[in-house]
Amino acid sequence: MSTIDAVITWVDGSERLHREKRLQAMSSQKMTSVEVKTGAESTRFEDNGEIYYCIASILKHAPFIKKIYVVTDNQVPEFLDDFQSQGICADGTIKIVDHKDIFGMKNQYYPTFNSLSIESLICNINGISDFFLYFNDDVFLLEDIKIEDFISSRKKPFLRGNFFSHPESKPSWGLKSAIKRLRNQPIIDTFGINQSNSAKLIGMDQYFRVGHCPHIVRSKTLKNFFNENKEILDYQLRFKFRSNEQYSPISIANHIEIMKNQAEFLPLEKSVYIKPNTVNKKRLEAIWSKGVRFGCIQSLDQFPSKWKAKTHDNMRKKFDGYLPSSLINL
Repeated sequence: MSTIDAVITWVDGSERLHREKRLQAMSSQKMTSVEVKTGAESTRFEDNGEIYYCIASILKHAPFIKKIYVVTDNQVPEFLDDFQSQGICADGTIKIVDHKDIFGMKNQYYPTFNSLSIESLICNINGISDFFLYFNDDVFLLEDIKIEDFISSRKKPFLRGNFFSHPESKPSWGLKSAIKRLRNQPIIDTFGINQSNSAKLIGMDQYFRVGHCPHIVRSKTLKNFFNENKEILDYQLRFKFRSNEQYSPISIANHIEIMKNQAEFLPLEKSVYIKPNTVNKKRLEAIWSKGVRFGCIQSLDQFPSKWKAKTHDNMRKKFDGYLPSSLINL
């Protein structure tokens, strides 16, 4: 196996049309304020250029990836074509995949603004490789990687994470959840809940929790599961915005591989994970740390202006030579 593809989901883009479509969807779904905070806050859809860093990191640190699919809704990141027109990558390396291309006969659920729903359909990308690396657009590589870092010699995916008990099995969970509901706040650890739901769906009494990093996925694992469980796919897709009632498709694939003894395990690697309430000099300097291969910058639009500028400056320097000049000169 010499090459695999990369898939990036891009649910950003702040065009007026898409804002209006999201508001209409929120109204039709009759979302509570808790659900809005969980899956429909505007920060989930604001574009601050994160996708360019994601793509640049793949081009720089994963040269074995020959095709990068960007999955989006009838829009194209402004500077995306410049990667190819400026010779940073070969023609045809980056390909836009529209939501309508993967929804197929499920177009009654279109449009959607839900990354979990979109992830459920990425296995429908025409020509996708047998294994692919999945990225959210705010995840990036910081050092070189090899195919062998993600797929074993026995053609088993390497899963990075740890096993945990389901959240509701913890004695304190019920009380904490009740308090959150009374305060009209999102339930604790929504990232973990969707993974826990996936494990229970597959019939596991604990769940394998992964972090914010690239994930290796065997295409047919997801495709076969949803082909054989169409009612689960319909349930998943009916949510226009991310919900605690949903499953993580990446986690579904992981747990199927685990149940079939088709996975090998690695511990979570040290990574750079920066949010508005954690950004500081030390964390930005960690982008340059030796031995740290993965990074994630969430809600960059909410960073204080000083730290937003410093973050962009660090990322542009980190991926110098792999970003379009039109972006660097902004």
